[in-house]
Amino acid sequence: MSNQYQTDFQPKVSVVIPVYNGANFMREAIDSALAQTYPNIEVIVVNDGSRDDNATREVALSYGSRIRYFEKENGGVSSALNWGIRNMTGDYFSWLSHDDLYLPDKVATSVRYLNELPDRDRVIAFCGSSHINSRSEVIREEVESLEHGRVYTGREVLLYLLRNHMMNMCCMLIPRTVFEECEPFHEGLRYNQDALMLYRIFSSDFRMVAHTDDRLVRYRLHANQTSKTRRDLLLHDSNAASEIIAPVFASMSREKTNFLRLYAGHHAKQACKDAVYTCIRIGKQEGVLDAKDVCIMKLQLLWGYVRSFLKKIYHAIRF
Repeated sequence: MSNQYQTDFQPKVSVVIPVYNGANFMREAIDSALAQTYPNIEVIVVNDGSRDDNATREVALSYGSRIRYFEKENGGVSSALNWGIRNMTGDYFSWLSHDDLYLPDKVATSVRYLNELPDRDRVIAFCGSSHINSRSEVIREEVESLEHGRVYTGREVLLYLLRNHMMNMCCMLIPRTVFEECEPFHEGLRYNQDALMLYRIFSSDFRMVAHTDDRLVRYRLHANQTSKTRRDLLLHDSNAASEIIAPVFASMSREKTNFLRLYAGHHAKQACKDAVYTCIRIGKQEGVLDAKDVCIMKLQLLWGYVRSFLKKIYHAIRF
């Protein structure tokens, strides 16, 4: 592929930045969105009821008409994302967390890959990423075992998510039609709303083109991230999401590919006991889990507790 943007396919892209008390890193995120080489773009910042003496507001307002700025009562990142989606005018949605960064060609490169597909209306583009620290220094590359340039079916993406790890939705360029066909981000979840959204998208047969050799997103790791400080939210949201998506996975499960078993194993590794037992209950009701499956899940859950303890020690040392 050429490094220069050359295509007649120029859909409007809406970069949505949800933010809560984000004055520390937010300017870098907005600057990276405004620096995109892709010409047909809008940047939307949604202030989710920040309580920081107007620091977040002042940063956003300093950009004037270069961005579209909204304020709302605090409702969590899902509500801020949904607010941005309802107000966006673009054909494609691109999520940028307020503490992350895009490299200048992020949007343009994803659009180029979509342009090569004859039936791109139901395809999401997914690029690679790197991890940065609080000083915006790259500390490691995210390793994705996805074939660069390949188009994956929805079932293939689900298998990847369940067998490997979650994908960073900030690395995606998503058609607006996704949110017209699937339900919006679940506003009752404040930890893993992105995971549930991905499960919904790819169980609805949307596909994905992976261009993971292009590391165009910088994902920031720092001590104040919810994923490191609020395990209570993880436990609550995992069980709530299981009640919603486990029946879907049960209906998709076959003898060869048992999505529900994989999904329960994913939660077991995170020591989310209630979510695992929700999957067991639904799996038994739908006849897709047997006694052997249940035994394996309980062993995985035991390992999950050990793994969770080791991760806690790691983050205490790291941060």
